[in-house]
Amino acid sequence: MDALEITKHLLSKVNIERYEDIGDGISNLKIQKLLFYIQKTSYSVYEKPFFTDKMEAWQYGPVIPTIYHEFKKYRSNNIDVIETQDFINSKLALDKEQLLIIDFVWDSYNKYSAGGLVDLTHNDIAWKKNFIPNLNHSIDLNDLKDKAHKNDFLAYQQELENISNLKLEL
Repeated sequence: MDALEITKHLLSKVNIERYEDIGDGISNLKIQKLLFYIQKTSYSVYEKPFFTDKMEAWQYGPVIPTIYHEFKKYRSNNIDVIETQDFINSKLALDKEQLLIIDFVWDSYNKYSAGGLVDLTHNDIAWKKNFIPNLNHSIDLNDLKDKAHKNDFLAYQQELENISNLKLEL
């Protein structure tokens, strides 16, 4: 799967009413960081990449160049979810495991601003180890493995299962 498909799923999570009312949405910079955490989660938990696109360590954190170029016309503004609605609606179906990873990352990291996510990723060993100023060096997937991140995901998964079991009991 490529990162563009995952981006469609992330964009589909943006609340269109809030976007229309107050311009609430998601920027290219924020999408980049959420994609980083999706890849990190997949590699930490399942030891396999979620998407095939190359990820690089840029000045403002991890970047997937194909996604950057797809949405660079929006600059630092939010991606227009109304303008891209047909693109968003063309997303492929994902399996339960993939959707769980996306939901975990969305629930865990979407609360941060793009700048807050830049700060978080700058403290991540995968970015620190691979960032070389002005070179846009590739991030090695093995550097994404993180036991604490895996434990956070497993706790999230367990919490969802507990909620589901509670609903079944009612």
